[in-house]
Amino acid sequence: MNKAFRMTPDVIPYYGAVVCYGILLFALSAVFMAVYASYNGRVEADESGVSIAGAGFYNTTILYADIEEATLVTVDRESAYYPVRRTNGTSAHDGVVGWVELSGGQTCRSLVSLSQAEGVYVEDAEGACYLLAVQNAAGLMDVIVRGTAGASINEPQYFYRVPGSGLYYVFVFFIVVFLLFGTSVFVGMRKHYKPLVRATDDGLHIEH
Repeated sequence: MNKAFRMTPDVIPYYGAVVCYGILLFALSAVFMAVYASYNGRVEADESGVSIAGAGFYNTTILYADIEEATLVTVDRESAYYPVRRTNGTSAHDGVVGWVELSGGQTCRSLVSLSQAEGVYVEDAEGACYLLAVQNAAGLMDVIVRGTAGASINEPQYFYRVPGSGLYYVFVFFIVVFLLFGTSVFVGMRKHYKPLVRATDDGLHIEH
C-alpha cells in the first residue's frame, strides 16, 4: 500500500504572512524607485529642448520654443533659489528631484544637487519654473542660450548631479538580501503549511 493524502493547511497564518510580505515589498519598491530617481536623474539637452530624464515619474521636457527666461543662478542658503521644502518629490543624500519650494517662494520642478554652487533657473511661456542644479551648470546654460537662439545642437549633451555616497548601493544590497530572505522564508512556510501524509505498509509518513 502506498497512498498520499494532502493535509488541510492552516491558511490564515500562511496567506496572512503573504499579504503582509506583499505590502512590505510594495512599500520597499516605492522607496527604491524614489531613491533611484534621485540618484539616477540627469539633464539631457538636444536639438529640441532640455529634459529631466532618468527620474521616473518626474521626467519632463522643456522645449526651447517655450522658454521665456533662463538664468544662471547661485544655489545656496543665502540665495532665493535654494530648495527649502519638497511639495511633490523625493530626495536622497544631496539630490532632490520633483517639485520643490524655493526660498524665494516659487514652486518649481527641479533636479538639484545641493553640493552644486550654481544652477539654471528656467521659466516657460505658461509661467512654470524649473531649477536644474547639476554639474557644469554654466555649460547647460550655454546650450540653452544656443538652443533658444535657434542654433543647431549637433549631439545630445548630458549633465549629471554629483553622485552621493555609497548609501544608494547599500540600499540596493539591502533590497536584494530582503528578497532572497523573504523568498526562502515563504518557501519554508509553504512546505510547513501544506504537508503530505503518505500511508505505506510501514505506517504513516509526513512529507514536507
